[in-house]
Amino acid sequence: DSLRQLAMKFLEKAELGNFQFQRDFLKPFEHVMTHNRDPEIREFIVRALSQIVLSRGANIRSGWRRIFAALSAAAEAGPASLVRLGYGVLEGIAKDHALQSADTFVECVNCATVYALSTFDEEVSLAALDRVRACARRLAAGAVPRARPDAGAAGSPSGPGRAAVASSGTSSPLASVAEEGAASVCLGSSLPAAVHFTDAQEDVRVWWPVLTGFSRAIVDDRLAPRTRALEALFETLRSHGSGFSPSLWGLVFRGVLIPIFDDVHHARESELLAAESDWLRTTCYSALNLLVELFARVFDTASFLLSDILALISACICQENEGVAGIGVHCLSRLVADCASHLRPVHWGAVCKAAAKCLLATLPHELGRTAVVDSTTGRVVAEKSAQPAHADSGHRPQAGSGDDDATQVLVSVTVVRDSGRSGSESERAVVDVQLLERDAAVADVSDREHLSALTESDFRGARSKCITQLVLLQALHDVFFDNYKNLSAENVLEIHRAVAESFMFAHTFNSDMDLRISLMKAGLLSHVPNLLKQEANSVSLLLHMNFRLFSKGEMSKGEDAYELAGESIRTVARELLESYGSKVQLPTSAVEAHRELAALTPVIVQLLQALTELTAAQFSGFRQELCSCIFGLVLAPDPDVRAGVHKLLERQIAPYVLSGV
Repeated sequence: DSLRQLAMKFLEKAELGNFQFQRDFLKPFEHVMTHNRDPEIREFIVRALSQIVLSRGANIRSGWRRIFAALSAAAEAGPASLVRLGYGVLEGIAKDHALQSADTFVECVNCATVYALSTFDEEVSLAALDRVRACARRLAAGAVPRARPDAGAAGSPSGPGRAAVASSGTSSPLASVAEEGAASVCLGSSLPAAVHFTDAQEDVRVWWPVLTGFSRAIVDDRLAPRTRALEALFETLRSHGSGFSPSLWGLVFRGVLIPIFDDVHHARESELLAAESDWLRTTCYSALNLLVELFARVFDTASFLLSDILALISACICQENEGVAGIGVHCLSRLVADCASHLRPVHWGAVCKAAAKCLLATLPHELGRTAVVDSTTGRVVAEKSAQPAHADSGHRPQAGSGDDDATQVLVSVTVVRDSGRSGSESERAVVDVQLLERDAAVADVSDREHLSALTESDFRGARSKCITQLVLLQALHDVFFDNYKNLSAENVLEIHRAVAESFMFAHTFNSDMDLRISLMKAGLLSHVPNLLKQEANSVSLLLHMNFRLFSKGEMSKGEDAYELAGESIRTVARELLESYGSKVQLPTSAVEAHRELAALTPVIVQLLQALTELTAAQFSGFRQELCSCIFGLVLAPDPDVRAGVHKLLERQIAPYVLSGV
């Protein structure tokens, strides 16, 4: 109390310029608040500071820093009653002494952030976030002296990058934003044309605590504060970001927004995804969606950040958590839709490359492991490899390695067909010999640590990847057909390669009944697993792409793309028709085969219709190889398939036969 009386006496006179006596004189309040554990003493200090501010606030200059530090310590110490009392003092300073405390803007924002993150009282946290939002309005209006240079441009002696404000007094804008309603930000508001901010030190110094304060609150464990912080952060950037330079936007995205999703980047080591945390279910989607929306709004200014945004979205898509992966796919689709009119060829290349890589990265290669481990006994119950051609990263064609690589990806479907029916005898023999040699050399299962075992955890990850494949294939369909005119030949081939490999993987797995049965016997599933949806969706998209490139006889994407489409049609059509025809002949007791027939029937109908619509000259390139396959479907049980065969024979085959050529 004596210290309070002495401080009141000392503050009767205003501090002279360039002196810091108040800061030293008020330091004991901060020291006692930080080191004294007695709640009554702490409450007395806060009340003493409240009285000092109310009676001597007009004379305080350098002492504001000590006051904010003491109030921050109160917010961290608790209890709730002390937090409410301390925030009341902070709110009074922000309302009644905004002009006097303007030089300590950063300290005020940091203090409000501490109250926003304090877990003792949720209402105080929400009010503190509104106060930080009001501080952002003051800053954007040029009412913070350290962010306002002398009237002039970037070349003024005061240094480039400081906020340039049209000549006006500071009292009017500051008074208006210091009102009670200043916490509400108008979404449609716009900045005066004269206000600009860059990545200069003086600008970053004042904006950084505001934006990072919001971002820290977004990962709060409490739903209401993180929701309010999320709204406040993106409303602030939408309303006031028009004055940001490209370099400052780079700092904001890379230093504030993208780090919000650090847990997604490191999900494998984090408990966040394993526990399906509340943050993922309630905030992750909104946060990433708002980030993509903001990037689309400022794309013309911040287009150089596209690679960073794509990297973040790709990290989400490639997580072994179907919820996060679904969020990533949705945001990728939205990014393309919102930015399509602004994307240049180099941007389209980055988007297509990222989407194709995600499709390849989410292939469930775990299903092709060489060993399957029983989840109860820990013993290896089956050994098999279902890796398709090029499935191993060491043998996968590299993007940009030339059109020959793309052709190899598609032509290799014939290899899959040969080894996928009853199994290529030579290949099956090699596998069997390898297994026998391994069993002879290793007598006990415990010694097989070199085997790559499929555990229950791996299987859950594979299941998530299977779901991601389906939604990602649909997203690629939309990207390809909604923006076909904007895509270059290289973009088309990038997507084409990835979709072809997705089809090859699913087709190979579905063709390997031994592996599928071994997975069921391992106790991972109660039924024989399949990738029928992935196979049907990927080959459907592949056929759509091929006929779009080929059917009109145009070479808008270049001769290489045209020839690639023709070769792919020949290879994929033969594979599908032969596989489907072989299953048609099986007895009705073959339940699994007829399940595959049902899944592929729509694709066969689509293929027959597309072949029917080709010109006679175009179909002539496929007639010799496909005729026998088409005849094999005459007795197909599905009426739509038979109708498709009838139309195809009538349109493409009958004229050729009747002509006697």
